[in-house]
Amino acid sequence: PEAHRALKLAADLETLRQEAAAVRMERDDGRATLQEIQQSLDSTTAERDLLKAKLASLAGERDDLKSKELSLADERVRNRMLEQKLTATEKGKARTEEDMGSMLLQLQSSQDLVSKLKRMLDEA
Repeated sequence: PEAHRALKLAADLETLRQEAAAVRMERDDGRATLQEIQQSLDSTTAERDLLKAKLASLAGERDDLKSKELSLADERVRNRMLEQKLTATEKGKARTEEDMGSMLLQLQSSQDLVSKLKRMLDEA
């Protein structure tokens, strides 16, 4: 009985050692899995931070483009106003030239009349 009991205890001890080794292996596997998960999480966090930085950069570029778009719109308005002024100036210049031509004709007509009157006075 004593030898039987010693054999049983030895067998139980070996079983417990094997179970303990299996538990250690599972624990080590769990630690390795946990470490992989942590590395994956760190990588994902780094990617998220990079994407946030890119998003912030794109938002800045978008704001710059909006500002440039507004500046261009203002420039277009100024150009339209300048074109209108130029057109009005050109029309005014054309009217002035017409008026000057008309005045020249009147002046020439008056000079012809003066010359005619001089001749008439000279003949008389």
